[in-house]
Order: sequence, then C-alpha cells, then structure tokens
Amino acid sequence: MKCDDIEVYLSGYLDDELTQQQRQRVQVHVERCPRCAATFEELQEAQQATRQLELESPNEQEWQMVMSNIFEKRTQHLGWMILIVWSTVMVVYSMYHYAVTPTEPLLERVLVFGLLAGVGLLFISVLTRRLRESRNDRYKDVVK
Repeated sequence: MKCDDIEVYLSGYLDDELTQQQRQRVQVHVERCPRCAATFEELQEAQQATRQLELESPNEQEWQMVMSNIFEKRTQHLGWMILIVWSTVMVVYSMYHYAVTPTEPLLERVLVFGLLAGVGLLFISVLTRRLRESRNDRYKDVVK
C-alpha cells in the first residue's frame, strides 16, 4: 500500500478500529516506512497529550447562564412558530372566506386571491431559505 492510503487508516489503527487485515497492513507498512512511522508517532503523542488535559466543569452561575440562554432561545423560537402558524391559518381562512363569499365580483375575488397566494408563497420561500441558512451561518453568534 502507498503512504497516502496508509495515512487514511492511521487514526483508526491508533484507536483500534480497523479489521484485522487492515491492522496488519498498516502495521507492516509503518514498520517499513519512516515517514508513516513518524506520522504515527505524532498521532500517538497528540492522543496522549489530549488524554492528559484536565477539563474544568462550569460553576453553578455559568450553568445557570447557559440554561437561561437555552430557555430564552427555545421560547423565542416557539413564539415565532406560533405566530407564523396563526398568521398562516388566518390568511388561509380569510382567503377561503373571501373566495366563497358571493357578494364580491368573481374577477375581484380571483385578483385578491392571486395576490395573497403570491405573497404567501413568497413569504414561505423566504422563511424556509432563512431557516435553512441560519443553521449553517458561521457568523450568527457574532455580536456587533
């Protein structure tokens, strides 16, 4: 196997996640190739250094701040969702009621229905795009 192929397996070899056949191939290659042996040693050192790190647990005040931020965001999202659903239901109900009311001329009902349908579809498309993009926005937590 080539060095490029072996490098893909080095992390799995270190973590003992390879099949026996893959493990043997990597082991033989690392024993024969100084470059891959050096890379493997670097990975071992990084793993050992990572295991020696001591992580501090947040204190009670920090936990409270995290939990309050989560609660605020969830309630804000829930409020927006309720508002959007309510608005959608009201617009659909109004469009239905307007469409079936025989007192208005047919042309006027069709024009108003088309306008509201277009605005509604535009709103839905913009909303879905914003929601999709907000999940991947790297800068959403940046404060001015």
